[in-house]
Amino acid sequence: MRSYPGLLVRDVRLGSGLCAIAGLFIAATSSGFGVSLDDRNTCLIAGGALGLAGAFLLLLPWSRMTRRALLVPPALITLTLACLGLSTVSVAQSFLACLVLVAVYLGLTQPPGTIAFVLPALAGAWWTAFPSHPTSVLVSLPLELAVWLLVSELIARSTSRARRESDELLNSSLQDPLTRIGNRRVLTRSLTGLAPGSLVMFLDLDHFKEFNDRYGHAAGDDVLIQFAAVTTKVLREGDVVTRYGGEEFVIVLPPDVPGHQVYARLKRAWDEAGGPVSFSAGAARRLAEETPDQTLARADAALYRAKTGGRDQLAVDQVSTYVSDIPVQVRHSELDDPDFGVTDVLQWAKTPPTNAWGARRGEPETAPT
Repeated sequence: MRSYPGLLVRDVRLGSGLCAIAGLFIAATSSGFGVSLDDRNTCLIAGGALGLAGAFLLLLPWSRMTRRALLVPPALITLTLACLGLSTVSVAQSFLACLVLVAVYLGLTQPPGTIAFVLPALAGAWWTAFPSHPTSVLVSLPLELAVWLLVSELIARSTSRARRESDELLNSSLQDPLTRIGNRRVLTRSLTGLAPGSLVMFLDLDHFKEFNDRYGHAAGDDVLIQFAAVTTKVLREGDVVTRYGGEEFVIVLPPDVPGHQVYARLKRAWDEAGGPVSFSAGAARRLAEETPDQTLARADAALYRAKTGGRDQLAVDQVSTYVSDIPVQVRHSELDDPDFGVTDVLQWAKTPPTNAWGARRGEPETAPT
């Protein structure tokens, strides 16, 4: 099935089908009793062209268009009826029911009020179907306009309300109700399409249970909301931040983002915001040969090392580390050693020593400042 991001597949197919049905209706009706040969040929050509145009609509690059592009199908039908009214003798009157279908389609695919801008075109197509323009036509035209307006607006308002409720339901299913950031469903979706090298970072507020017990759950909720807001502000548009559960958060970042810089920016912003508790972090990068869940598990394991190693620090996974993930002061201390070159740093990033922070071999582990 062809995909049309930004537009509903149903709307694209509905517009194509509407043109095909109107074209078939015009071509089939033209063979009726009393239709001249010239009018019959004109209707066959017009109906066939409209049907082919409907099929061609499926080939257009809808992903790069706005919803207003869906006005093309009703415009084609209206134009076809106007041409038939101008080039045939009284045959176009048989096809005016298509204008009701146009009004229905506009109500299904466009926002309320759109029909008001389209009514002049519909009225023009309807007017050309009556070459002699008798008085009865002048009387019935306002009634036709009222019917088209009423039908289209009722459908448009109902459809708009249904879409709004559907969007709200979808947002609520993907949003953490307390912090208003993504929930675990959003995390699952993000992990599903995780590219190799992407960074997954687990965040956990330190001593949050003690804070809750001392100041109450309302104060604890305020801390969670504040931390989510600070994290969202620090990250770039397109980066993913989710609440994993309790006081745990997970962020997912593209491969070009240095892990230690993300942690440093977030820590600085949290301190400036007056965060009442510190937080620990564990980071891991997706390996090409592993599943996203395995990457998440390694980030969780790194977080555990950060928590057991004294909290208020970042622990980097030892399997998938990039040089850019290593805290700058650690890399500089290694590079000061004349026996330790850039090649060794690159190798360390792939297979670092047991020390989570990359302190000199044989020296005790140190946490970043």
